[in-house]
Amino acid sequence: MRNSRSPKTNLFLLSLAIPSLAVLLPACGAEMENGSEKIESVELAISSIAPPMQTGKTFWGTGGLKEFRAITASDCYTPCFNDAACSGGTFNPDKQYCWLRTGSGTVGAGLVSDSAFTMPSDLRNSYFQPLLSSGQTFWGTGGVREFSTPNAADCYLACVSEASCTGGTFNPAKQYCWLRGGGGSAGAGLPSDYAFRMTPDMSDINTVVQRYSPVVVLHPSETYMPDNVQHYLQNVELHAGLLLSGEADSDYDTFNLLHLASYSTLPQGLTQSASSLRSTVNDYVTSSSHFRWSPSGPIAGMTCTQITEGADPYTWNDNYFCNDLGITFSWSSSGPIAGKKTCIQVNEPADPHTWNDNYLCHDSAVEFQWSYGGPISGMNCTNWSEGADPHGWNDNYLCNKPLSNYTKVWTQIPADKDSLKNGDVVAAKSYVALEQAAGSNELKIQYWYFYPYNGPGRVEICASGNLCNNYQLPNVGRHEGDWEHVDVVVNTQTGSVVSLFLSQHGGGRTIGTNELQSSIGWLGGRHPVVYSGYYSHAFYANAGRQEYERAWNYDYWIGTASVDLYDLTGEGTRFSAYSPAQFQVVAANVPGLQVTKPEWASFSDRWGKYERNQVTFVIDYGVGTYNYTQKMIGTGPYKSF
Repeated sequence: MRNSRSPKTNLFLLSLAIPSLAVLLPACGAEMENGSEKIESVELAISSIAPPMQTGKTFWGTGGLKEFRAITASDCYTPCFNDAACSGGTFNPDKQYCWLRTGSGTVGAGLVSDSAFTMPSDLRNSYFQPLLSSGQTFWGTGGVREFSTPNAADCYLACVSEASCTGGTFNPAKQYCWLRGGGGSAGAGLPSDYAFRMTPDMSDINTVVQRYSPVVVLHPSETYMPDNVQHYLQNVELHAGLLLSGEADSDYDTFNLLHLASYSTLPQGLTQSASSLRSTVNDYVTSSSHFRWSPSGPIAGMTCTQITEGADPYTWNDNYFCNDLGITFSWSSSGPIAGKKTCIQVNEPADPHTWNDNYLCHDSAVEFQWSYGGPISGMNCTNWSEGADPHGWNDNYLCNKPLSNYTKVWTQIPADKDSLKNGDVVAAKSYVALEQAAGSNELKIQYWYFYPYNGPGRVEICASGNLCNNYQLPNVGRHEGDWEHVDVVVNTQTGSVVSLFLSQHGGGRTIGTNELQSSIGWLGGRHPVVYSGYYSHAFYANAGRQEYERAWNYDYWIGTASVDLYDLTGEGTRFSAYSPAQFQVVAANVPGLQVTKPEWASFSDRWGKYERNQVTFVIDYGVGTYNYTQKMIGTGPYKSF
């Protein structure tokens, strides 16, 4: 993959073939895409931790602390927040550089591209003070050091920087901090004492979840925000039917969804309502025969396929296999039909009239099996009988697996509630699942985030080398319903993070122990900072361009023509779960821990409706053209806890 891009004018033209829409896009250069023991009520918004940035200004303080390369403002001010000695700094996005300073001072004039910030003690305290337990003292097993300070943040961050420190006590009345080492728990102290531990009490589930909750940074242009599941469920519809073809994108051209039942509201909760709709569909599929045989012509109102063998003289010219499910079958008397998903051999060994090369072909998901010796147990069977043929045609059956196997249920945003797609980041929650094997000291905490809508994707088309154009796709990639997650694996003995996993487009990235400090940012030394892809919501470790798939490439004498799919991440709204009001533990497979699962968390069907989207790029790479077509059956994921 390439790190730099140089789009050129007049290189090639792209035409997008969209159902009912034709657009000609010029090859222009621009992007066409616009550790406490007890935490009871921490109503802390992550955005409040970001200091105001003053454009065109520089902060000098009284001395230099450190300077380094920084891509985003967060890359600059987060290290300052984490360092008690830092009083402010300057970030320059053009130079991609950060200068952190210490001491007091004022903000003065700087370069036009400079952005200055200060880190006042009350900003840090607004984060750290609620993490300390009032009226408690932490003794540990020995002292590390003690010092005067008026700020809870200075006390806490001093412990973070001391390898031997496992906790401490801060007393704002005495303006003093005691740092301690070793194990132990907090005990009763003075009313003005505030205790904290670096290693949380792993038996306090709310403390554990809060301590390691990620900071999710949304793209500044993001319009499809995370939401509260309950808010979503109060507004969506529920639908059910038979998905006879269309579970994979490769089924795009044969997509067949038979809609059979729906609820405009959820009368019994999500899971129970889904069960009721499934029963309605199953009643339909068992109420009558949806596959029928006729030895005397097509059956009115059904889709029928003529079954014939030209070499057989016994009136095989008026036999038809019919269905009322919209499945199209094709008949061949000379072997399987190329290009069809499935072909079933229809054979009667007792018939001498070349029945060994006859096939019934189709593109549906329904599984069929032929029998010339009676019905097949456990399957629904249709008798194929030709009374005029004496060669064993009285015990032949085409059988199919029960149609209930193909029942699907899905949520769907009503047409008059399109704004539901935008989500509500203020009301949004993180939904948490915990897992720990018996005897293991590693606890996996999965932080799940729900988005009502996933926007279309982005693509880069290159005719050769770095001669590329970038486009926001008009529709491909969009779908209702999107679940993304960040996994934090914690050593329960030390409280340290062992690894992270960031979900991305059905897969994801694991960040191991050796990469935790170099690959990802941390807020307060405890919360991983992750970036959500614009529209896609896939998680990444940094801001910028994120390529995730080479969809097509062609090497020729000038260079390589290619199609790359990518995401954009950037510094926008920040969201996290710093209090029980902002997260909900919905599942736990942890020895000794019992969690009452909410009703909706057992929903095992689709979060979002089925929809088809397609786009075609005509790529002119100088010595030829290539039509790259991307077809997608968009729908929300299966997700239960």
